[in-house]
Amino acid sequence: MKMTEQEIWRPVKDYEGLYEVSNFGRVRSLTRKVKTSKGITQTWIGQMLTPGKSGNGYYYVTLSKNGKSKARRVHILVAQAFLPNKENYQQVNHIDGDKSNNAFSNLEWCTPHQNIKHAVSNGLFNNPIILQFKNGKLVGAFHSTRDAAKATGLPYSAIGKCIQHSPEHKHVGGCVFRRATEICGRPLNEEEE
Repeated sequence: MKMTEQEIWRPVKDYEGLYEVSNFGRVRSLTRKVKTSKGITQTWIGQMLTPGKSGNGYYYVTLSKNGKSKARRVHILVAQAFLPNKENYQQVNHIDGDKSNNAFSNLEWCTPHQNIKHAVSNGLFNNPIILQFKNGKLVGAFHSTRDAAKATGLPYSAIGKCIQHSPEHKHVGGCVFRRATEICGRPLNEEEE
């Protein structure tokens, strides 16, 4: 993002008239009239929202509509407002790997596979990283064997044996698990995609 770029504001998807997001990755509420539960109409003055930071490093804001609040990741809001998604991809990648840089110029729509591949090849995961493949497709990445077991519900010891290429544990629960370091020096090939 260049300092000379102009900040552009667009409505937040599904919160039109309530919130806007900018191409710089900032979110603001809009001034509006609100009827309280007692039937009194009040004016809420719009303001810049201060994002929180999730445990995995993504910035989020809490948006409210019809009395219900929901946390939304800022990079997703920016991508929905500023980046066409012609391929209907499900995830948004930070191109430079910096989760705090939510400028539209640093974001791209991608598949889960592309997102994981980007993270692994750019060293954005701390070792050891465990990759999970199902039916030849990369479907997950975990910071440890224990995290893989917790997330998948599969036995820790069986995943560990699969990673060690144990003949009796080539697959666990229909999945193959490998260390990212096994494939980091080369691109993921078709068999692993």
